[in-house]
Amino acid sequence: MIIATINTKGGVAKTTTTIYTGACLAEYGSVRVLDADPQGSATDWAERCNEDGSPLPFPVEIVNRNTLKRLTASTDYTVIDTPPGDPTLIDLALRVADVAVVPTSPSPVDVARVWETLEVATTILPTYVLFTLVDRRANDLRDARAALISEGVGLFDSDIPYRKAVRNALGTVPGPRMHNYDAYVRELLEVF
Repeated sequence: MIIATINTKGGVAKTTTTIYTGACLAEYGSVRVLDADPQGSATDWAERCNEDGSPLPFPVEIVNRNTLKRLTASTDYTVIDTPPGDPTLIDLALRVADVAVVPTSPSPVDVARVWETLEVATTILPTYVLFTLVDRRANDLRDARAALISEGVGLFDSDIPYRKAVRNALGTVPGPRMHNYDAYVRELLEVF
């Protein structure tokens, strides 16, 4: 299964979702993460883990437009981390993937920007929104869920709460607490 983690907006936890998804999927089979983001955040994460002597349970490979075009499945699960502002790379990731996961915070500004991503992705492959950075004290999640459901958008029941430990996880191997990413991955596997 190839999973594209996409959103045209930055700062919504795409890389964090990619790394945690990979770590959760490693419990079910072989995994690789493809870093298609020129910023290289997933690669940086893996390098920091390696330098600390605690490598991620999967390889992180840098890819570009050409390598995405020729992508073949070599593991049970491949997770692609995409950049926020490159429609060409996002489109290529969508065309080689089996499913798109759109991480977004439920804040009104982030949800307003997610429509652009959904408009493209849903015409190509099954696409589901994963709410990240959720503040349980606010009504944003309830309102965002209602807005997306009213338009027939696929959503994961699980959401990822805002946790400082997750925001500061760069360079660490996820676990043992998975901050609800494990529940989302179980849902993802049930869908497929």
